[in-house]
Amino acid sequence: VDALALERLASQAEIEEVAFENGDPALTVYRVDPEDIDWSPENSHVLDFQDGPRLIGYDIPETLFRGDTVNLSLHWEVPGDRQGLPNRLAFIQARLEDASGNVWSQAENLLGYPQSGWQEGDRFVQFLDLEIPDGMPPGPAFFGFGIRDWESGPYRVQTSPAGGSDTASPLAGPLIVRSKPVSDFVLDADAVVFDDSLALLGSSFSTLIAPGLPLDLSLDWLALEDLAEDYQVQLQITGPDSSVVVHEQRFPMWPGTYPPSEWGAGERVTTFHRMEVPVDIETIDNPNLRVQILKPGESNSVSMTQGANTLAQMTWSLREHDFELPQITHPVSARFGESIELIGYDLDESDSQPGGELRLTLYWRALDTPSDGYTVFNHLVGSDGQFQGQLDSPPIGEAWLTASWLPGEVIVDERIIPIHPDAPGGLTRLVVGLYTAGDLVRLPVYLDGTPQQGDQLELTEVLVRP
Repeated sequence: VDALALERLASQAEIEEVAFENGDPALTVYRVDPEDIDWSPENSHVLDFQDGPRLIGYDIPETLFRGDTVNLSLHWEVPGDRQGLPNRLAFIQARLEDASGNVWSQAENLLGYPQSGWQEGDRFVQFLDLEIPDGMPPGPAFFGFGIRDWESGPYRVQTSPAGGSDTASPLAGPLIVRSKPVSDFVLDADAVVFDDSLALLGSSFSTLIAPGLPLDLSLDWLALEDLAEDYQVQLQITGPDSSVVVHEQRFPMWPGTYPPSEWGAGERVTTFHRMEVPVDIETIDNPNLRVQILKPGESNSVSMTQGANTLAQMTWSLREHDFELPQITHPVSARFGESIELIGYDLDESDSQPGGELRLTLYWRALDTPSDGYTVFNHLVGSDGQFQGQLDSPPIGEAWLTASWLPGEVIVDERIIPIHPDAPGGLTRLVVGLYTAGDLVRLPVYLDGTPQQGDQLELTEVLVRP
C-alpha cells in the first residue's frame, strides 16, 4: 500500500501496532467500519473493460512537474456480470501523453484483486508510480488506461458499461505539466531581461543561414514572476548595427498549449521557432539575428531591463543561380504541381544490369518558387509492376531544397539509380515524380497539359540486361 492509501486509512481507522516478541515492529493493523469508508475518486472517469473491472476514476495531483514521480491511484468497481471469473495474470496500465499524442511515460502493476474473489459492487484501488520526464514539453497532458494479460493481450474497452453511464473518452485530463520553479536563482549581469518579468537565459541555432532555407532555433526562458501577458517572440535579421531590418517574423510562445500567462514565477520554459528566410531576401553584409518581445496585438516591443537582444552575427550561405538553358539530350515539357517544370533529361545506360546502376541527369526549371521542399523519386518498374531499382532523394546538388529555387532558375539534378542485385532483367519503365516527405503526397504531373496517371512521369523504357 502506498503513502497516499495509508494517509487516507489513518484518517478513518483505529490503528494498532503489532510487534514481534523481541519488540521489533511486525505490522500495523488498520480497523475501519465499512460504513465509514467513502473513498470516492477525486476525478471521475469511466472505462468498462470486457471481462475486467470497471474504472470509475483516479487520483493524481492537478499539476505535474517535470522530473518528478507521481502517485497515480486508479479506482475500480466490479460489475454484476463479472463475478467468479477464473484468475488470470493481468496487469493494470497507465500512460502519459502530450497534446500531440506522444507517449512520454508509462507504467503497469499486477492486478492486485484476484478475479475468483470478485463480488458485485466490490471496490478496490490500484496504485501506480509514473515518472514525468525532464524532457516532456510543458502544457496539457493526458492519461490513457488499460489492462492486459499474458494470454489474450489488451482487454477491449466496451462502448457502454453495463448498467452504468456511457464510457468516457479513453484519455483522461487534461492536467498541466510544468517545470519546477528555480529557487535562489541569480541572473548574470548581461542576461537579457524583458519587461522586468521575463529573462532569456540562452538560445540554440546555427549561425549559417541561406535564402529559402528555414532557420530553426530554441530559446530558454525564465519567468521572474507570474506572467500576466501571453508574450510573443519577434525575430529579426538586421544589418550589423541593427538599424536596418531586412526580415522579421513574429511567433506566439506555445500557443494553445502552454502560453506565457500560465508560467509561474521561477519557471524555466524552452520555446521552439522556425524562421522562414525568404528566397529573395536582401543578403546584407554581416547580418545580425535579434530577438524582441511583444504583447499580443501590439506592434512595439516591450522594454529591455538589462542586456542586449542581439543573439549572434550570422553568416550567409549562398549559391550560384543559373538561368541559362543547357544542352539536353532528351527534351521534355512536363509540369509538376504549379511551380516546377521538367525540361529534359540525360541517361547513361552503360551499366544497366542487376547490381549495376543508371546515371540520370534531370533538368528542372522553377516556374515560381515552390512552396515546400520536395523529394524526387525514380523507380525502375518491371512488366510485373515490381521495382527493379529505386532512388528517392531531394534534388542532388547545392539546390537540394526546392523551396530555395528562384523563378526561372534551371537546376541540374545528377542522380545515380542503383539496380537491385536480384532484378530479373528485361524491359523496365523509368518513372519520376515529386512528393512532400512529411505526408508522401505526390505533386500532380502534366505532360503537354495532359494529367499523368499515378502522378508520375514515364521518361523512357530501359533494358536491364540479365
